[in-house]
Amino acid sequence: MYMNAYHKEQGEVRMFEVDARNAIARFPDEWSAEPWHTDVLVSASTKPTRLEENDDCIDLPNRGADDSFQKQNK
Repeated sequence: MYMNAYHKEQGEVRMFEVDARNAIARFPDEWSAEPWHTDVLVSASTKPTRLEENDDCIDLPNRGADDSFQKQNK
């Protein structure tokens, strides 16, 4: 009833077979039934992020990392 599926970033993930097959079918660019080749992983990790594509974005603090943002704005 379980199956291993392979995610580009998370690697091997064990899940229910129906969920694994669904993920592979719906998101073939992210999930695979076989391990990803190294060249695919390298190209996936070098995709530009939204901030790199658009330099006009405002750099907002990461509010989930710690409570320093709340301390600064009290």
